[in-house]
Amino acid sequence: MKYQAELQTATSMARIASSPIFPHITGKRAHHSRQNQAWRSPLDLAEESCLLKTGIDPQDLETRHPFPIPPWWTPPPIYIEKNPLDSMINHEKCIALTPHHWRIYTDGSGINGHIGASATCPQSQIRKQAYLGPDKGLALALDIAKEVAARQIEIFVDSQTALTTLRKPRQASRQGESLRLSRRCRGE
Repeated sequence: MKYQAELQTATSMARIASSPIFPHITGKRAHHSRQNQAWRSPLDLAEESCLLKTGIDPQDLETRHPFPIPPWWTPPPIYIEKNPLDSMINHEKCIALTPHHWRIYTDGSGINGHIGASATCPQSQIRKQAYLGPDKGLALALDIAKEVAARQIEIFVDSQTALTTLRKPRQASRQGESLRLSRRCRGE
């Protein structure tokens, strides 16, 4: 029973600490002394417990917004093939059916202990790369798309994580990345 109560307290504290109103809460209570036990709220105690048990300061948690992206926004068409052969067949079909479209290719990989991503557009000879992580290739590709300003662009991505993030941006985890990718897709 004690474990369940502690778990519920920690979960509630994490939800409050990651909400957009948490900075307002911490600002209002800043004038109260944390040394005076009479002025300490259950949230104060839960925060302290979290810090002592996990070493994570609740004020460092990422803010989770209820609707980081407008609910009416629809992502661009995204196709994730089941296996590499189907991906290659789909790629060849795209080239044959839409030869006038601009194409951007991304790749993410690890080299010498560093994880990086790159994107290239053969038609414009633009290449970008960064040591940010393998799923940053889509962000680089969207930067290239903005630079070339072509109307019809196809982006081939090898990161299912990035595509899933773009397809379902309302998921709570990776919200910051979802927001950045969706803004780039909308041209913001």
